[in-house]
This record gives sequence, structure tokens and C-alpha cells, in this order.
Amino acid sequence: MFEPWSRYAAALFLLFVYLLYLYKSCVLLRKRYQLQRNGLRTTGYVVALPLFDAQESLYNPQIKYVVAGQSYSLVAILRYTPSDKIPRVFPILYDPANPGRAEVDSWWTLYGAKLLELAGFSFAATILLLQLFAPSLLPSLGPNDPAY
Repeated sequence: MFEPWSRYAAALFLLFVYLLYLYKSCVLLRKRYQLQRNGLRTTGYVVALPLFDAQESLYNPQIKYVVAGQSYSLVAILRYTPSDKIPRVFPILYDPANPGRAEVDSWWTLYGAKLLELAGFSFAATILLLQLFAPSLLPSLGPNDPAY
């Protein structure tokens, strides 16, 4: 299927993309950890529900919070459907040096979503590398396979 040199080129490209993604994810997680350790807490109020995905009717709450008389807003990474009971108040964690840098103060928004995304990306990269270098280890769907 592939020439040997093209397998290595594809693997090196995949490794480069994966390492770049891993680096950016680690930087983001470190910033969120610093925000959790050094940030201040306040209360935010839902002011709008912008549509995230029209096909699945998913909404992201837009949250407004006030720090030292200045109003800020953020769109949370949390997703809600119309049938969900959406909280009106969210705990907010913000950077005292830059109050515009804030997140909803929950484990899922700070770490969980990124870690789940990282696990999925790592799994996909592993499957691609196995398919390139050890295709016999993975089941393949060929013309004679009933699931093809």
C-alpha cells in the first residue's frame, strides 16, 4: 500500500503534529492550573444562550461577571440542550492581573474537557501509527468481509 519511505514520512508528520498538539495542551493545562491556584473567585450570571450547534440544538451559556466595577463576559465551554436545566449562576475564576481571562470554576471546564480531548487525539494517533506499521494487528475491512 505505502512505499517504506512514505510510511516513515507519514509517521514523522503525525509525530510532529501530535507533539505540537501535546505541547499546546500542556501549556493550556498549566495556565488553567495557575489560574486555579492564583485566581480569584466571583459569581457570574447567564445573560444569553448562543447556539453552538443548530443540528443538535446545543447552547453555550454566555456569562457576565463584574470585577472592581468593570463588566466582563465569557462563553462557557459547557454545552446544554433545551431540555436541560441551565443554571442561572456560575462560579467564575479570574486572573487578578487580567480579569478578562476567566473560566467557569469547575473541574470539567478547567481540566476534564481538555484531558478527554487529549486522550481521544492520542488514541487516534496510535491507531494511525498501527495502521501504517502493523496493519496485521488491526482488523481490516476488505471486500470479503461481511461488515464491509
